[in-house]
Amino acid sequence: MKYFLFLAATVLAIIFGACSKLSDCQAVDAKCLQQSPLNEACQQFFERWFYDAGSGQCELVAYSGCSDFGFKTAAECNACACKK
Repeated sequence: MKYFLFLAATVLAIIFGACSKLSDCQAVDAKCLQQSPLNEACQQFFERWFYDAGSGQCELVAYSGCSDFGFKTAAECNACACKK
């Protein structure tokens, strides 16, 4: 499932212009391309930062999830974010 999310996020980032080419991105890694999880439910509450390829910005997402997706701080997300 994690591989599928990574692959889907990569394709969407390329299609919607997060980067014209992956080689043009600064500090791209798997976390840069993760989308916020949907329909996960755990007994913990998380706040994580995710890079939104559509807006070109990092956004804070709150969810009750089992995964450790995203970045813990805005600074971590912005350091990784793919600039146009």
